[in-house]
Amino acid sequence: MQSFTIKPNFFKEARKAILLRLVPMFAAILAILIVFNAGHPNDPEQLVTWLIMVFLMAAVFSYSTYTTIKRQKRMFESYRLTITDQEIIREQFNTPDIRIPTNSVKEIVRAKNGAFAVIGESKLNAIMVPAQIDQPDRLEQLLSEIKPLTFKTATPWLQKLLLPLGLIVMFILFWGFTAENILIFSLCGLGILGI
Repeated sequence: MQSFTIKPNFFKEARKAILLRLVPMFAAILAILIVFNAGHPNDPEQLVTWLIMVFLMAAVFSYSTYTTIKRQKRMFESYRLTITDQEIIREQFNTPDIRIPTNSVKEIVRAKNGAFAVIGESKLNAIMVPAQIDQPDRLEQLLSEIKPLTFKTATPWLQKLLLPLGLIVMFILFWGFTAENILIFSLCGLGILGI
């Protein structure tokens, strides 16, 4: 039996990655609000409402980012992968343990970033092993003894579409809110639901 945990000080990398995703999103939302406010530059009530909304959004963004990072840190630090002769066990704070018997492992995939996926009888029964796991060479050796590794080199097409789809949704949302025609508004809503 051997256990693996996350490397020490890994969470600094993860925190940076989380912030690199959230801060641009918040900046894009602020940019949309500025464009909405540009239509009423001389209306003091509109300016006060806009400033209050920006302040409230910044407060909610800061609080939710802080709590998300705190929760993620606790989850990352509690990650433990145990490999025995009979099963592979993933334990993590606030999530149910995942146990896959070694004789029911269908596939073990290694991603190009060094992460592993141990897939059991169904794809829903899988253990994701982050690339920042301690002793990755030893882990790879143990996993290859259970099942030959499959190497994944290509990025899934859906992952490549996330940023363009997000930008399209923001454009449709902006266009729908500024439209005065009910037909355009309805089509924008249907477009967002479709995406």
